Parts: sequence; structure tokens; C-alpha cells
Amino acid sequence: MGAFARDQKAADVAQDHFERCSEGYASHANSLDDFYNGASCYALMGDANRAFEMLAHAVEHGLSDPEELANDSDFSSLHSHPKWKALLRSLK
Repeated sequence: MGAFARDQKAADVAQDHFERCSEGYASHANSLDDFYNGASCYALMGDANRAFEMLAHAVEHGLSDPEELANDSDFSSLHSHPKWKALLRSLK
């Protein structure tokens, strides 16, 4: 039980960190890295819509390497999303 509580506490702390991280990137983003990192936070939190929104901004700011994006494990939760393949195709 103690290990579960510890793990749950760690998960709660991580969730809080990702929420603050993504909110910060979303409200202050003005560069490719800001949008990319914000998208990463949203993807890790499971918020695909906001992740794709931030990735669209990243593309507008110069994201152009489909291999880098496809190989970034932070975005693995998006791979089965209908928008994923279209996004990668748009970068080629």
C-alpha cells in the first residue's frame, strides 16, 4: 500500500508539473522550441487536441523534420490519432 501511495503521489506531482509546464508554454510561446516543448507537455498529459494545436504553431515557426518528430517518444500517444500521419506528411 505504501508503495502505491508513493507512486500515486509521484504521479500527482508529475501531472501538476506537466500542467504548469504546458500552461507556461501556451501562454508565453513565441518560438519553435516553445511550441514544440508545449506540445510535448500536452502529449505527455494525454491532451492530443492541445498537443496538435501547439505542433501546428511549431510548424508555422519552422518545424520541418518528420523523422525527429516521429522518433520523439514524448509524442507516442499521438501516433494512433488521425491527425498524426497528416502532420508528418506536411513536414516532408
